[in-house]
Amino acid sequence: MKKILVLVAAIGGLAFFSNLSAANLDEANKAYQAKDYEKALSLYTAACDANDAKACSSLGYMYQSGKGVKSDLGLSKKFYQKACDAGDGSACNSTKW
Repeated sequence: MKKILVLVAAIGGLAFFSNLSAANLDEANKAYQAKDYEKALSLYTAACDANDAKACSSLGYMYQSGKGVKSDLGLSKKFYQKACDAGDGSACNSTKW
């Protein structure tokens, strides 16, 4: 019985963080489009920390382009690689420069 409760709690936690990540990504995209780069950076970072590949890729782009942050190709590549490792194929292509 205890194992079942632990399993249910773990699945519930994953669902919660998955929804949180998706919400952060949507809000981050809206902030980015509105040129609120500080908010977008914060939300993309939170979603990337939750292993959201698209958020990590967006951070890679922000650091590559210098939009809202100081351009840093090392950080850009790090975030593209994290996105690639999380399954974002287009981010994998962005690590090859």
